[in-house]
Amino acid sequence: MWLSYFSAIDQSIPSLKITPPDIVFSDSLLIYGSSRNAKLIECKNGHTTSDVILVLPKDSIAFMGDILFAERHPWLGDGDPISWLQHLKTHEQDSTIKIFVPGHGPVTDKNGVRAMMHYIQDVQQIVQDGISKNLADSVITKEPVPEAYASWWFGRFYRSNLSFLCSKMRK
Repeated sequence: MWLSYFSAIDQSIPSLKITPPDIVFSDSLLIYGSSRNAKLIECKNGHTTSDVILVLPKDSIAFMGDILFAERHPWLGDGDPISWLQHLKTHEQDSTIKIFVPGHGPVTDKNGVRAMMHYIQDVQQIVQDGISKNLADSVITKEPVPEAYASWWFGRFYRSNLSFLCSKMRK
């Protein structure tokens, strides 16, 4: 999966031009248009150090980027699961948002957001249970994928997620 991705980046480097942004923001930015408004919301320490969500309030749509994976195992290793859960919860509880466009997977509704929240909580619980039983990380990371997530794409991330959480939760 990654070979073609990184090959394309390598091939693109000679033609890339670094352009600083014209506008930067912290927390949120409202953009007023002639037919609709948009709101950019920063999600610090979610999937990465700084993710951004785009909300179209009039349309009740949130473009969640990598804060939301629908029917896919997320990559937890670059983020903070506790903060990530809070971002998901905030937007799941927002009564004005009905449609969620994930960074990966099909367009979903609040049920898709809840499924992602449950995934993060469930893998955290698997690791916490293993740590409580004084199991080695190598044993914890062999735990099978819970049935609820067995059909999700990107299953190869599951063991990496457990490994990441073992390191993070043992600190």
